Amino acid sequence: MLAFQDTATIGNPSNPFVLHGYVQYRGEPSLLRATNAEPSPVTTLFNMFSSLTTNRLSGDLGQARFGAGFSSLLLKQQYVSAGGQLSKLVGAHDVKFGVYVLSRVGGPTPADNLVRIRNFYNGLFVQDDWKIAKGLTLNAGLRWDYDSRFPNGGNYSPRLGVAWSPTQKTVVTASWGMFYDKFRLGVARDIPGLGGAPPVLS
Repeated sequence: MLAFQDTATIGNPSNPFVLHGYVQYRGEPSLLRATNAEPSPVTTLFNMFSSLTTNRLSGDLGQARFGAGFSSLLLKQQYVSAGGQLSKLVGAHDVKFGVYVLSRVGGPTPADNLVRIRNFYNGLFVQDDWKIAKGLTLNAGLRWDYDSRFPNGGNYSPRLGVAWSPTQKTVVTASWGMFYDKFRLGVARDIPGLGGAPPVLS
């Protein structure tokens, strides 16, 4: 992953707008692993007592991994994400709003795993941190998510939180929110409601 970010102030230096932005590229190459059990490197923890008979402090016994094994992964994810956030102090309120953009996410069919389709996943949010009283802060926000391949304009997710500090050394927090998953890894191909088809069982 390669990323760049910057934070800048705009306007009155005593109470400026604070702008934070970033852009990043991330790649997830396919991984080839053996489909049978394979030995792992010698570990001191696994061979803690082998030195009693072998006189080797680090141990000399191998450790095998068992399981279904892995074959090559066809999902070769390569995507770019970018975002920006602007915040401003207004009296007892710390108001923030921003945008999040993600390109090249998963699709609903197996072929999408190979061609790496260019979806766009967008998110907008607004949040207010309201200092109601000394030691008591209320956090309220709303986020909207939209995927160009699975269009649904109703993905609104409210957020609510509170932080209470009864003493200088104690902070009690609580939070609640709704979240929507991003089908970035192609699993949407198995969900009929998103245009895919369920796997056929034989």
